[in-house]
Parts: sequence; structure tokens; C-alpha cells
Amino acid sequence: MALPGANQPPLNILITGAAGLVGPLLAARLLSTPQYCLLLTDLADPIIPPNTAYPHHATALKGDITSPSFINTLLTHPSVQPLHAVFLFHGIMSAAAEADPALSLKVNVDSIRHFTDALRSHQSAGNPTTRVIYSSSLAVFGQPLPTGGDGKVNSETWAPTPQTTYGAHKLMTEVYLNEMHRRGWLDVFTVRFPTISVRPGKPTGAASSFLSGIIREPMAGLACVVPLRDRGFRAFLTTPGTVVENLVRVLGMESGVLPPHARQLLFPGIAVSVQELRDALEKYGGADKLGLIREEPDEGLERILRSWAEDFYISTPMKLGLVVDQSADDLQALLRLGYDHTYHGWDIIYDDECHSPGWVRLARKKWFTTPTSEKGSKKKKGAVITAAEFDALLGHSVAVTDAAASVFAAEMVAAYPEAKVVLNMRRDLDGWEQSLGQTLVHANESWGFWIASWLDRECFWAWHVYERFLWPLLFRAPDGDLKRGITGNARWVQREHCNMVRGLVHKDRLLEWYIEDGWEPLCKFLGKPVPDVEFPHANAASSGWKTREEQANKRWVDRAFLNLILLVIGVAGSIVVARMYL
Repeated sequence: MALPGANQPPLNILITGAAGLVGPLLAARLLSTPQYCLLLTDLADPIIPPNTAYPHHATALKGDITSPSFINTLLTHPSVQPLHAVFLFHGIMSAAAEADPALSLKVNVDSIRHFTDALRSHQSAGNPTTRVIYSSSLAVFGQPLPTGGDGKVNSETWAPTPQTTYGAHKLMTEVYLNEMHRRGWLDVFTVRFPTISVRPGKPTGAASSFLSGIIREPMAGLACVVPLRDRGFRAFLTTPGTVVENLVRVLGMESGVLPPHARQLLFPGIAVSVQELRDALEKYGGADKLGLIREEPDEGLERILRSWAEDFYISTPMKLGLVVDQSADDLQALLRLGYDHTYHGWDIIYDDECHSPGWVRLARKKWFTTPTSEKGSKKKKGAVITAAEFDALLGHSVAVTDAAASVFAAEMVAAYPEAKVVLNMRRDLDGWEQSLGQTLVHANESWGFWIASWLDRECFWAWHVYERFLWPLLFRAPDGDLKRGITGNARWVQREHCNMVRGLVHKDRLLEWYIEDGWEPLCKFLGKPVPDVEFPHANAASSGWKTREEQANKRWVDRAFLNLILLVIGVAGSIVVARMYL
């Protein structure tokens, strides 16, 4: 299907499993340009990715994709009419599927069948044929596998013989979707993912989870358990960024590049051994990190892992324009791209786990630590926040901006002495101060925000971290009156902040940058290519900020209202019991 140009109507796209790994990454990529409107859904709360240029082009909807009524809700949702494309990412992972085959059948097979049947019926109302991109797995291949020569599997000619519940159910769905395409009912591409490494976030229910954890966990100071003792064991890997790039390319492919009855397309990867991953960890993280890896054989997991092919021929996907990561000789790409995330102020509340209490703790340490004298000296020493303390909150990121970077600028410069620093300045101070009023002050004066903070844990910490510690203390308003602090102090605070950063950072590592300067000076300073897209303004008061604020309010108010109902019921019940027995 042809991707829309700048002056063409946008493509309406549905992404299931949008709270997982690939869904949010793909959504962030698509929302960086104006050509797409997205509906994001998952059983957990899907989050509209922050730091995107067009977050208002996305709608998040929580629900059970195995429910026929919810499927109908998705297919008739007004935000994606007509529906041009669907990415089916939801599923039960390999080890979890093996442990609960009935659940795997319900989610990995039946839900896809019911969804695509409903989609076909929905198209009969006059919508164009919808492109369906289904995420399958190389687990469809099992023994016997090639033993001679280079040991590579040709995914186009080698018969799939899965040896796991997960692989069997994926193959069943592949065959069903092939038939849907052959009959002209849907425009299907089945993409077979290699193991994705390094996956950010927490370990998953996949048997291959340790292939990310072997780098991710030690880099965060955590232990990783490897379920086999064979360091020569190899797996076919790709990085998250490469998967997203190839998904966008499949979205724009001509349908006829694959036969009408065989719609499977292998995503390229590289064969990497456990030892090579250990070597990468030692090279880029330090030899001490290897001590956090424990080899504890797990017979069940090892059986699953041994059933997978180690390497595949990738000539066909490369001819079709897909891309592959760097060779196994240079694993820095795996490490770097696996943590390709910029920590924004919204991440304080929207990250995998609520980090607000951690930032409150650091704020207390920064501003309320009593200076102590060093032994044998009259000099008093204030609070020192270490890199380890920052890493506990944002160690999965490669950069930090917004609230945390502003409030803890001096401490971060000291903790990361080799980091490059971008000093974002403003020429229009009147406009900047007005923006602060529309965003920070508006939130500070919200009665709904304050009331909800008493009834919802996440909202409680969000209120405290933003409205009691970070912004009020940055703008010298310890009484919490942020409007007075910004009106009286914002300009001189901004001036002194810039002077402080200039004094702390060597000029070779400092870029003084205005947002009007756009991509070029920023990319030159960071050594990155200049993107061929408009510079994003994701946190503008009238667009990105408003969208995120509304999303947060709905998230907290809904839970606060439920908690209030439960509280009222509990109090009423207590009164009834008291009157009956007291």
C-alpha cells in the first residue's frame, strides 16, 4: 500500500498489544510525522508515547481483544474510519504459552480468527481492503534443523515443524491468515520476528527473555539468570529500532511482492552467542557486571531454546528493502539501541513503574539535607547525589530532559562528568513565562488534581513530586504558590540556571541552543544525521501538553472515583454494622 504524502489524507491504523514492547515503539515512530492517525489498544492501559510531534493523532483504548463486543468497538471506533491498516501484536509469549496452552489458544489463535472474521465483515460496509500485519515468530521452526554447512535455515523452503505450544499456535494462525489473503478478503503480511534484544523494561514471559536480561539487568545493577550453561548457544537477534524500521517498510510495500498463498516474511537478524553478549557487557559495562550473571539450567526453558534455529538466510527480505543490524563483531548497536530512550518529565509518572517517590526522595536530599563537616576540616559538605542513585530511576535511558534535568542539573553534571549537555534557552521570555502559566501553574491550581491525589496512589505521588518539590522549589516557591514563584522569579531563575550550567560544563561538551535553531546545530553537536522531518514541538501547551494532561486526568480521576465509591460503601457498611451491634 502506498504511504500518504504530506498533502494526502492520513492513514488510520489500529495497533493491538500497544502496551507491550513493539507497539509503543512503532506508535512513537508513526506519531513523529502527521501522516498517521492511531488507535492503540491492549488489556493493560496503552500509553500514548511522550515526546512525539503529533500525540493528538492517537487514541488509547483499554480492553480485552478476545471479547467480540470489544472487537466491534475497535472496528467501529470513529478515530480510525475508514480503517486502513492493523498491526496485530497482542499474544501470550513462549514460556507462558507452554505453561497455559488453553490461554495461548484463546489469545494466539482464536482472538486473531475472531478479529479478522469481524474485520472482513466490517469491510463489506464499503471500506477498502485493510492491510493486516501480523507478528509471528521463528518458533514456528523446529527439529529437524540443518546440521551441515553453515547450519542456516531457508525460511522460504524449510518446513515449519514447531516443538512448542507457542510455535504451533503461531503457525496455525499463519495458515488461517494466508487463506484470508488468498481469497482476497484481507491484505495480509505475516512478519516473523527474530528475538528482540536488547528489550527495555522488565523480563517477559518469553523463554528468550534472558537474551535481553544478560545486558539489561547487570547494567541496572540487577542479577540475570541464564537458563543454560552453554555459552556457545546462539540465537537469531534483532534490535527494537530495526524491527520498527522494517514494520514501517512493510506497511508501505506493494501487496504483490509475496505470493497470494504464502504471506510470511522473515525479518532480518544476526546470529549472536551468549558469550558474545557477555563480551559486549564486559566491554561497555565493565568486567564487574559479569558477576551479576548466574547460570542456572532450567530443563523446560532449555528444551524450548534448543528447538529454535540459530541462523537464517536473509537474502529475500533484504532484496525487498528490509534492513539488518550490524554484524555480531560489533555488538555496541545492541547495547545502544536497546536503551534508546530519552527520559522526559512525563516518564516520572508514566514509566514502567511509578518513579515519583524516588524523585521526591532525591528532592528531599537536595534541598533538606543538613550540611556536615568533613573529618579534620571546617568545610561543610552538602548533599551529594550519585550516578547510582540517578541510574536507579533513569538508567535505562540515554538522555534526560525536562523536569529531572532542570531541577537536578548541577547534580547530574557532577554525576555524569563526560555527558554532553544541551542548554535549551529562550529568546521570547514573555512567551516562555506565559507558557509556564498555561502548563505548570494551571496544574498547580487544579482542584481536581489535588482532590484526586487523596484518592489515588499514583496521583498522590504525581502531586507531591511536581507541585510540592520539583517545580515550586526550582522557582523558589517553597510555600507551593507556583504562580507567585513564576511571576516573581522565573526570569532571574532562568538566567542564573544558564550561568550555573556554563560554569559547570566545559565548552567542548556544552551546546547553547534555542528551539528556533532546529535540527542542524543539535545533530552536529550530538554527531547524528539530520532527520528529514519537521522539528517536533511535542510539549507545546496547546497540543502535546494538553493531550498528556487530559490523559493523566482521565487515568487518575477514573481510579479516584472508583476508590471514592468503595470508600463510601465501606463507611456506610461500617455505620450499619455499628448500629446493629453497638
